[in-house]
Amino acid sequence: MNKDKPTILIIIGISGDLSKRKLLPAIGQISATGMIPRQFKIVGVTRRNNLDIDSLLENTSNKEYIKESTSFFEMDLENENDYLKLKKYLEEIEEGFGSRSQYLFYLSVPPKVSNTIIELIGKSLLSKVEGSK
Repeated sequence: MNKDKPTILIIIGISGDLSKRKLLPAIGQISATGMIPRQFKIVGVTRRNNLDIDSLLENTSNKEYIKESTSFFEMDLENENDYLKLKKYLEEIEEGFGSRSQYLFYLSVPPKVSNTIIELIGKSLLSKVEGSK
């Protein structure tokens, strides 16, 4: 990860046990060291429409930073149009940064759905870096 470049961490399946027990606590610890880019956002992708961030952060240090840095995006992981909506949402975050961002995808989902998600990320051009061929 380029520490100086604006960064958006997209956690697909943020409501799962892995995010709650391991991933979010690790991000909390890393953020306390100052090793996270100044312009950093977490977008938690979920199928739930009423996700409570406090319940996800029970075991996490630096909770306020994580709360301020996190937003949720509800979508159907098998719907190609939802990936286009996610792309638009990420572009809106980038507008707030004032520049392009690096996207980091973390799939916290069962292996059987990973291939579909990866294919749809590619089809929606979420993985395409501006200026690359």
